Amino acid sequence: MSYMPDTVQSFGSNLEINPTIKALLEGLANVSGITYLKAVSKSICDALGADIALVGQLSEDRQSMQTIAMYRFGEHVDDLQYGLRGTPCAETVTSDYCIYRKGVQHEFPDDQDLVDDAIEGYIGYPLIDENGKTIGAIIALSQQPIEVDSLIMDFARIAAARTRAELQHYILQKKLQDTLSDSLILNYTKSMFMANISHEMHNPLASMIGYAALIRDGQVDPKEVRDFANSICTIGETLQALVSDIISLSSLELWGNSIAKETFDLTDTAIAGKRMQMQQAASKNLKILPIKQTEPIYVVGDITLTKKALLNVLINAVKYTENGEIEISISKTEDGAEIAITDTGIGMSVEKISAITKPMKDIGSTYEFHQNGAGLGVPLSIMMMEKQGGQLSIESAEGKGTTVRLHFPKELLSDKEGDFI
Repeated sequence: MSYMPDTVQSFGSNLEINPTIKALLEGLANVSGITYLKAVSKSICDALGADIALVGQLSEDRQSMQTIAMYRFGEHVDDLQYGLRGTPCAETVTSDYCIYRKGVQHEFPDDQDLVDDAIEGYIGYPLIDENGKTIGAIIALSQQPIEVDSLIMDFARIAAARTRAELQHYILQKKLQDTLSDSLILNYTKSMFMANISHEMHNPLASMIGYAALIRDGQVDPKEVRDFANSICTIGETLQALVSDIISLSSLELWGNSIAKETFDLTDTAIAGKRMQMQQAASKNLKILPIKQTEPIYVVGDITLTKKALLNVLINAVKYTENGEIEISISKTEDGAEIAITDTGIGMSVEKISAITKPMKDIGSTYEFHQNGAGLGVPLSIMMMEKQGGQLSIESAEGKGTTVRLHFPKELLSDKEGDFI
């Protein structure tokens, strides 16, 4: 049980501010933001006698604390995140304040940090916003017992309003920075990619128009018409790949959208994907084998993202398979359910798989995928699956074909439409 002193009125609004605390507050008046938060933690240690002090942000699920500023044994240390279960901080965020004069490590034997640092005394003061929601805390720890009328507690109480405001500002600023960074990267990526790809589209289009004009004007020997038509088809396939990348690029907008949670049938989804690529496969004399699975397999996710991911994979399967066949299978596995697409194409090396599955997190990666001939289909498909809780995996070897699996873990399975497991 935390120690709650009988002299709680000593922390009331009528308390005359101690000269030490007043001097500390005046010293903090000219700093703000993260500088203020760091100064608060340092002041609690240097001037008020704690060994460790921190200002932390409570997670949305109230299960962990992220330190924003932490001063430990005479120096600022890197921020860290720690779980609240089994720690005195769990009491701090659910009460008006929390004090353990001594023996706190014995009260919380599962908190190994308390034991390792030989902590005896603990003070925690929650930071509560205008809506009554706890957003963080001021924490102080000491290797010596803490007096009931500790200046640390008085300081935390008096500084709480300012610290809460600075923490709220920090949180909002961080969210804004992350949002702007994602937006700037996305816009820059789009602009540069479109500038690059529009140049590449010009020459193929000019060639197609040239071949078609020659045929139209009768300037081609009848025996060569078939060769000209084949050239047009080849160029058309190149353009189709470029257009597919443009469409995939537009899907980058999905990063900012919410993901649907709906029940849908993987079997129907696979059948629809097969139909969309039948004609393209037939034009290359490729066969897409009949889908053996006929019974529905329901999963919970975003059907739009799943269809786009599947289509991207099928386009690549057709593109990189010159002879043979493509098989689409749907099945339940020990850990979930999946759609597997297997082709007899050129296959990929381990290095190639590593390159095309690299997350698109840097500005230049979009162009690298395109310039390397891989397109955006695979990395976009990976992102689409991960956003709904699934995974995409690739098994391949050079000259031996490729199998791509769109996997939904067990927790996303549903035994029938609308009935979640």
